[in-house]
Amino acid sequence: MIRLSDTLRTLARKNPLLLFGLGHGLLNLTRTSQFLKTIVESRAKKEVRPAAILMGLSRLQRTLAKTSPRLELFKLEKITIHSNLCALSYARSANLHPKIDRLSKLISGKQGHLSLTEGAHEITLLLDQDFLPDAKRIVGVHPKNAALDIASVGIQYHERYNQIPGMLYQLLQQFAFQGINLLWVSSTYTEFMLYVPQSQVHLAFDTLYNSFGGHAE
Repeated sequence: MIRLSDTLRTLARKNPLLLFGLGHGLLNLTRTSQFLKTIVESRAKKEVRPAAILMGLSRLQRTLAKTSPRLELFKLEKITIHSNLCALSYARSANLHPKIDRLSKLISGKQGHLSLTEGAHEITLLLDQDFLPDAKRIVGVHPKNAALDIASVGIQYHERYNQIPGMLYQLLQQFAFQGINLLWVSSTYTEFMLYVPQSQVHLAFDTLYNSFGGHAE
């Protein structure tokens, strides 16, 4: 016979949202037990009363509340918005880097924004839309993808957070809760650049500022 407690524990392990909600006491357990009734019964292969599920969830929640890791609250030092960006993705090739170097010098000389993300097979440039004609002229290769109307939210934080697990998770979790479409991420030692659609940049800024503080720019 499959025990109800084992069934609920298995369901929680397989569902991150359920596990997080129980571990942090965020769920209405009565509504959750009603929602899980048919799922539990299909696993237990018998009828289960909602009251029994409710009791099982309550016990599981108390256990998770004691054992769930508590992340140190992430505090930001600075948050910066950069709007009107575009993203150009190219197939990686040996002759592409010299052209990107030329473009970088041009943009840097005019104090523009340029961020490069390089993978094993692709290179993506994130730059001010004003430099889009220069990019097309200098690179001279048709991009695999071109995306307009992008903005970045740049954050700075203390270096001590690099030694603590879970900091990036806290940021991405807040974006997921808000339904923010995170397009690209780049980072340095104490900075993250989070690229989102222009239409969502103010929501992204408010989400980070209200959750983690920081000096706004």
